[in-house]
Amino acid sequence: MADRSIVAEMREFVKGANRFMLEKVIVSLEKEAAEDKIKELRENLALYQTELLVDTGLCGGKKRAGKAGNADKADKADKADKTDKADKADRTDKTVGAGRIAEGKASGKDAAVYITDRPDAVRAAAGEDACILLYLTEENRGKVWGDIPYAVEGLEGLDGDFLEKVYQRHVKEPWEILQTDRLIVREMTEEDLDALYQIYDQSGIEDVMDGLSEDREEERAYVRAYIERAYPFYGFGLWMLVERESGRCVGRAGFFMREGFDEPELGFIIAQEAQRKGYCMEACGAILEYGFRELGFERVQALAAERNGASLAVCRKLGGQRSGSIVWEGRSYVRFVWSR
Repeated sequence: MADRSIVAEMREFVKGANRFMLEKVIVSLEKEAAEDKIKELRENLALYQTELLVDTGLCGGKKRAGKAGNADKADKADKADKTDKADKADRTDKTVGAGRIAEGKASGKDAAVYITDRPDAVRAAAGEDACILLYLTEENRGKVWGDIPYAVEGLEGLDGDFLEKVYQRHVKEPWEILQTDRLIVREMTEEDLDALYQIYDQSGIEDVMDGLSEDREEERAYVRAYIERAYPFYGFGLWMLVERESGRCVGRAGFFMREGFDEPELGFIIAQEAQRKGYCMEACGAILEYGFRELGFERVQALAAERNGASLAVCRKLGGQRSGSIVWEGRSYVRFVWSR
């Protein structure tokens, strides 16, 4: 379990960097969750200084007693809910059940995730933009919830890190994947477009990765689609490498799926001015470890162009096992494989 003081220090540091942080998690279920599961989740969220609230009747219309509140608190919450609904057009700060919700990054209100088995009821009370983590039941399992990207079958195993990522996805904030001694590995944003063109502005780029479009607006549209579709669908992708000290983007690395192969593929490129500093080894070593540990990969491959000595050397130093040669789109590559 994470050390409380360390998590608190990290949280304050990230707040200082103006990054979104999850303030509240609101459990709003038709059937009351087991108290031991609520307690376990509350204790975990406390490590992240995130408050856990149990809704007092938003979905089921029942007043619940217990740690999250008694009947008197439920009455107050219900009254507050009715008042807020009446003032909805004039007020931007709404109380729903036992908790307040956030309506956007610029609002300054509490950032919240609702864990619920009745999304429609939550949205009716909390607003259409409520961030929802679907709690699957026999009643709702067969329905189509295309606008809700994440679902769980229980509260077991949920933690602050995952719930914060659910919220970040909702408000379109990039996930931070990991940190190394000198680098931050994070998801790409549209604001990275200029940095991408600088990174890819080097000879021999076709031996490393597909190049960027000459039409910047076309590339911008591709980047936007990649962020909205690839990251949520796969749970991974090609990420930006950012110098911790300067905040400068110095490369791109991560995983992608190549057509015709079952294994995810490791890809990497370092900006020309940032080469020969060990950034590629530092980033890719950590990314490979992340793939096996966090993403559950069994095998990872990389294709290094036969004429690209630097890429071949990186794959060897990372412990990749040579697995033959292939020709892909007219170019010859050496295939390397890593196994769990």
